[in-house]
Amino acid sequence: MIHRSFKILKRLNIDTEPLRSAMILITAQMTSMVSGLLGNTLVDGFFFITVLHTTGQFEILSDFIGRTKYDSLDPEHDKTKVKEMIRRHQMLLNVTADIQECYGMITFQQLAISTLYLCFFEYAFIMELQKGGEGRMVALKYALTSLTGLENIFVYCFLGDNLTDQGLALRMAVYNSEWYNTTPSVNLSLSIVMTKALQPIVLSAAKIFPLTLQNFTVIIKSSVSYLSVLRALSVSEV
Repeated sequence: MIHRSFKILKRLNIDTEPLRSAMILITAQMTSMVSGLLGNTLVDGFFFITVLHTTGQFEILSDFIGRTKYDSLDPEHDKTKVKEMIRRHQMLLNVTADIQECYGMITFQQLAISTLYLCFFEYAFIMELQKGGEGRMVALKYALTSLTGLENIFVYCFLGDNLTDQGLALRMAVYNSEWYNTTPSVNLSLSIVMTKALQPIVLSAAKIFPLTLQNFTVIIKSSVSYLSVLRALSVSEV
């Protein structure tokens, strides 16, 4: 249909070369936008699903530990249960290490880009808002874009913080279990599990920036500070 439209324009002696260039440019831009969107969505989606699944497995393990019944008259059976706890815990720790290795640099890039976007779009929002009139609609677009970047940072930090909390919850699950009904040797193994669970499981961006809700507030404070600096520079230039 597009080819037929170009033929009609040629018959009317209308120059179609600018239109062809515009069509090629629009097609290239649409392809770039779709490929970029799919790339970011797939990377973020795999990370979110993997972390959520691992967090759920930690929660299941905590429930398993809390529901375990011990019998001092059958210590071998108790030892088998504790060995299963240790095996599953170590497996989850290995999975967490693999997540850190695979997504460490990716999360760093995502957080760095989102933070820069947040700073500059906030600045553009204030500048457009001061213009009034049509600038308010443009300011609304910048505000929505800033919220999108902020949401991306929050999800990364929330998932990392939730994983850390579930890892630490294993210690309380062991403490609240019926460990007093088993033998001293089994209690010693349970104490080792508690000691291992005391070490927080922390996902970080390139092993530099831990993904926690506390650090999410640090990003907010830093973005506001950078915004103040940009605002001050713009005022001084005026």
